[in-house]
Amino acid sequence: MLNRSSTLYSCLLLAALLTLAACGGPDSGELVIKPVSAEELIEEVRAADADLVVVNFWASWCVPCREEFPEFVRYRRESDPGDIRVHFVTVDFEEDLPFAAQFLRENGVGGTTFVKNGKEGPFINAINPAWSGAVPATAVYDRDGNRLAFWEGKVTYDQLVRRVNEARQAS
Repeated sequence: MLNRSSTLYSCLLLAALLTLAACGGPDSGELVIKPVSAEELIEEVRAADADLVVVNFWASWCVPCREEFPEFVRYRRESDPGDIRVHFVTVDFEEDLPFAAQFLRENGVGGTTFVKNGKEGPFINAINPAWSGAVPATAVYDRDGNRLAFWEGKVTYDQLVRRVNEARQAS
C-alpha cells in the first residue's frame, strides 16, 4: 500500500528521471538515475559482464565525495569495459536528486547512475555489515557479485588503481 511519503517520492523521482532523459554525457549516453536496492545492485553487478565492478557510493552534499568523484570518472573512462566497470550509487535523499543530476552532468557522466532505494540500515548491511554508512565508500566485486574489497573515505586516482589491482590479485 502506498503512503503519502512514497507517492511523493515516486512523483519526485519520475520528474527527475524525465528531466534527466534529455541530458546526455559524453561517455555513455543519456543520463538516467535508477532506484536500486542492495539486492538489485548486486544483480546489476552480475549483469555488467566485466571481470571486476567498482561501485562508488557518494552524495552530492558530501565534500569528500565531490572531490574524489572526478578520479572515478577518469578511471571509468580509462578502463576496458570488458575488464572493469564503474557504477555510481548516490545515497542522496529525494529532495537532493536534482543536485545529484547536475553534479553528474558537470562531470560528464551519462548512462545509468543508481540511487539507493529502501531503508538505509538494511541497504548498508546488505552491502557490507562493517560499513558505518559514511560516504564516500567504494566496493569492488567480481563478475559473480562477490565483494572483493570495500573501503570508506576519499581516494586519489593512484590509490583507486592500487586498491582495485589488489582486489583482483586477492581473488
